[in-house]
Amino acid sequence: MTIYERVENDMKAALKSGDKERRGVLQSIKSDLMYAKINQGVDLAKDELVVGVLRKILKKRQESIEEFRKGERADLVAVEETQAKIVEAYLPAGLSEGELTALVDEVLKETGATTKKDMGRVMKAVFEKSGGRADGGAVSKLVGSRLA
Repeated sequence: MTIYERVENDMKAALKSGDKERRGVLQSIKSDLMYAKINQGVDLAKDELVVGVLRKILKKRQESIEEFRKGERADLVAVEETQAKIVEAYLPAGLSEGELTALVDEVLKETGATTKKDMGRVMKAVFEKSGGRADGGAVSKLVGSRLA
């Protein structure tokens, strides 16, 4: 079962159970996925592409949490954190620091990258090999530190 199918099935279950908050988050996720399918050509049958969209959704939620914290809106922080946990449930487990380091080193050897100009090519290869499990910020930081 693909991630998109899980979202649809869980949304139906939330509708039947009357869980309005979960249903709302899942409807929002489905809407964002359909938008990505129509406007960006994302194939919803490919989990690695769906994971990319989910990571963007999660990043927006995390940014909202930070802004609400700055504005001292604890009530809204709690709501966003709950919704972020629902989104995270559909993401694959991330790579550990050791796994990520090994993967970056492997890609650097394969590509022969040595300068910062090669960073985009290396990052693309890392994301492809990780199957959507690598965090963009962590990859960027690690690859940047490895290239001169």
